[in-house]
Amino acid sequence: MTRVTYTADGGHYRVGGVGFDPGDTKDVDGELADYLRDHEDFDVVEDAADEVGETSDLGDGAVEVEPPFDPSDQTVDELSERVEDIDDVDLLDALYHAEDTGKSRTTALETISSRYYDELEG
Repeated sequence: MTRVTYTADGGHYRVGGVGFDPGDTKDVDGELADYLRDHEDFDVVEDAADEVGETSDLGDGAVEVEPPFDPSDQTVDELSERVEDIDDVDLLDALYHAEDTGKSRTTALETISSRYYDELEG
């Protein structure tokens, strides 16, 4: 994932299923980041993994931890509420991996990813 910032002065911008308001910084996949690099209203801040160190385990499934629940049984809104109460990065990694290998919903993955990086920065 790559972190990008929407630098425009006003207006909502939606691309690749991701909505941005002025000043928003979000993690996006490499293909969308490459597209946004050529857009003057976006700055590629950095690779999200680089922010927390050389590598990131998010979604690689290397940690053998069971997710606390099956994310595919939740709507994205329900998932967002439940993820806010999780502060263990290994559990968040397990949830990300379960979602990625299951329904692989972009907004669900972004929700889990955002919480993961909040905890690492915490």
